[in-house]
Amino acid sequence: MESVIYNYIFNYQIFSSFTAFLRFIICGYLTYLFFNIREDAWNFSRNDYIFNSKSYKELCYFYYPQVSLFNYFESTFAQKTIFICFFIFGIFSTIGFLTNFSLLIFFICFVSIQSRIFPIIFNGGDSVSRLLVLCLLLTDCGSRYSIDNLIGISTNQDQVDGWAIRLLQINIAFIYFWSSLYKLNDQFWIEGIIIKNATASKLWGRQLYLKYFSLPIVSKTLTYSVLIFEYFAPLLLLLPETQLLAAFFAMSMHLGICIFMRIGYFAPIMVICACSFMNSLFK
Repeated sequence: MESVIYNYIFNYQIFSSFTAFLRFIICGYLTYLFFNIREDAWNFSRNDYIFNSKSYKELCYFYYPQVSLFNYFESTFAQKTIFICFFIFGIFSTIGFLTNFSLLIFFICFVSIQSRIFPIIFNGGDSVSRLLVLCLLLTDCGSRYSIDNLIGISTNQDQVDGWAIRLLQINIAFIYFWSSLYKLNDQFWIEGIIIKNATASKLWGRQLYLKYFSLPIVSKTLTYSVLIFEYFAPLLLLLPETQLLAAFFAMSMHLGICIFMRIGYFAPIMVICACSFMNSLFK
């Protein structure tokens, strides 16, 4: 049994084209996202901003140990340097130039910035996005399909070790499972009220096709579909026979959330997470 588990995790091989695809969508999206919110991110990450004061974090129970360059370099020059490095090495990571080194710098800057601007992105997608970048860092993402390969400083293998991606897949599958346990203890979720109210909300919902979502058969069908998928996600997403179909369902679910709700960047990040199960589509 131990050897089966070991082989499932540590002998997992993924296509180089798949790692390049993940590198492109993960680093490319995160770089684009922060470029769009760069002004807010700059203001929120200032040392003198109220949300970064120790007294505020202790008062609001947000004070926790942070691995952040901002804890050691708090000048305006340091802030500019961290932001510039984030964008430069985000682009380098996306195109696969000095891939491993670029991913390391990108990851350090990304975690540092995130820990300082939590009021504008603190919605669940932040921790998952850090895991995505970390898994790329632990995978040979510069093999074959990269600038590194063109200039002769990377391997040219068809497949690379994917144990970090496998661990990511396991983590994502159990995120869904634990989410289902929470929802099954919530009567409003079971009765389909949450989905109906969320889509109708002026704050969170886009208020599209409300007359259909208000129908009990629609809201309950969507609710039960989500609950069933999330509860059985460890099996559906981790078994080879059902993995691809389950990944497409997860992607459709989160795309639907993107279309009908405003919940920041959590839904797009989870769409990208669903892509991490699609190695079989690449060669």
